[in-house]
Amino acid sequence: MADVGSVLTLISPRARAAWKELVDVLAAAGPAPCAVGNPEAWWPTRGESTDAVVGCRMCPARAQCLAYAVAADEPSGIWGGLLPGERRQLTRPHAVG
Repeated sequence: MADVGSVLTLISPRARAAWKELVDVLAAAGPAPCAVGNPEAWWPTRGESTDAVVGCRMCPARAQCLAYAVAADEPSGIWGGLLPGERRQLTRPHAVG
């Protein structure tokens, strides 16, 4: 199994920087709700409801988590309190009309 360092080389430099920032915040603040709760709650299947987003509201690393997920284009899971579709909406260019 690859270690985290070698896996991080597979993502963009922007995503690596965001990951480092996330790790730094978590190191200072302690474990995030996703690290101590039911891990399955942060990986819901399509259409499944979950209370994980509520846990994200209390997380001191919410902004950094979301920044990483957007930079890495994470295709699934709840990151920074948002589902994949919600994250995609953040990155879509807005039509000028």
